[in-house]
Amino acid sequence: MVMIFMYGELFSQINTNSPYSRFGLGDIENQALGRSIAMGGTAAGIRLPFEINIINPASYSALPLQTFLFQAGIRGERTDFTYKQNVSTAYGAGITSLSAAYCVNKYWGMSFGLTPISSVGYKINTEDSISAGEHQSKFLITYSGEGGLNQAYIGNAFSYNGISIGVNIAYVFGVISRKMASSLNDGSYSSILLDESRVNVSDFSLRYGVQYTVDSILNEFNSFTVGAFYENKTKLNTDVTRFTNNIVIMNGNQISDTLADNTTSYSSVGAPAVIGLGFSLSTKQFITAFDYIGRYKTDVELTELHVNHITNSSTYALGFEFTPDFMSKRFFKAMNYRIGGYYSNTNLELNNKQIKDIGMSFGLGIPAKKSRTKINIGFEVGTRGTDESELIKEKYYTINLNFNMADIWFVKRKFN
Repeated sequence: MVMIFMYGELFSQINTNSPYSRFGLGDIENQALGRSIAMGGTAAGIRLPFEINIINPASYSALPLQTFLFQAGIRGERTDFTYKQNVSTAYGAGITSLSAAYCVNKYWGMSFGLTPISSVGYKINTEDSISAGEHQSKFLITYSGEGGLNQAYIGNAFSYNGISIGVNIAYVFGVISRKMASSLNDGSYSSILLDESRVNVSDFSLRYGVQYTVDSILNEFNSFTVGAFYENKTKLNTDVTRFTNNIVIMNGNQISDTLADNTTSYSSVGAPAVIGLGFSLSTKQFITAFDYIGRYKTDVELTELHVNHITNSSTYALGFEFTPDFMSKRFFKAMNYRIGGYYSNTNLELNNKQIKDIGMSFGLGIPAKKSRTKINIGFEVGTRGTDESELIKEKYYTINLNFNMADIWFVKRKFN
């Protein structure tokens, strides 16, 4: 079998062009925001007053009183694909998140917003043949897909004596469309088989978080935070619409046979359980953070999503930030300098190999003058997969822009 991969302008929520997004719910998106992206994606133990951290909902209670935060993120990406010394390049861009957070009182913080969960976007051509005696017929199969899942969430966190507990309630929704077209042309005989499925997902999920912060450890660190989060296995309700048609042309005569015509069935697909553990050490100049995230597959399968290649996954991430003097009026001294890295055994196992994702990140936090806005810029460079064992190797380069705006609400003005 010969595989030739192609790319097109296939956009889901934030766009992907990866053949690996064919399996399961697609490419699982990293929901890290702002500074976390440039710090290797670390977030479980990060607890800062002017940052929205949706990965661990326990962090919302860190907001200062009467502070309202709003953030928006966009991303651009270039990916180089290598398969048997053949190289192709794809580009993608889109909005990654819209979130807001508010401190209700000194014990209670909340957040709400819209973020992507997964993205699907691929086009794959495979060429094969069938032999009958000395006669051989070749046919071409094209697989394509687009779409993905989003979540609209609202979260609350409550803190007391250094302990914070939070929860996100999310409405998960989205559509994943997949097509398969098989064509055979053998002189006076030709055949075209078209199979299309549309999986519509809509359901709710919960994520729980906890953080514990100790200040002035050994008079060396200003604060130490350890955090954890958990998202339980979820059966997401789906309705699947299917259309299958076969066209045969023989001796100039055309026969069309519709095998399935927009038939709808109701089922469910399993979203994996997710557990995360991490910590951060913070001073006035430095932040160091480490995360572990595990995803554990469910037993709920849906044939249309090819979940038979899904397995358990694990990710390790490490990140650093340096700020020369956050109170300085000098631009470069008040800027945040960030770097990080990550290693992931992804949730895909193909040809007896678990797909790995290895990368590094770096970036800046740029404070805006005369406002409470901060512009976070993060870059990622990494590789996923391998060009061995009939697989595809991806080299990706991404740029993430995050605009973080803060305001003070409900302040009583005094007039003389």
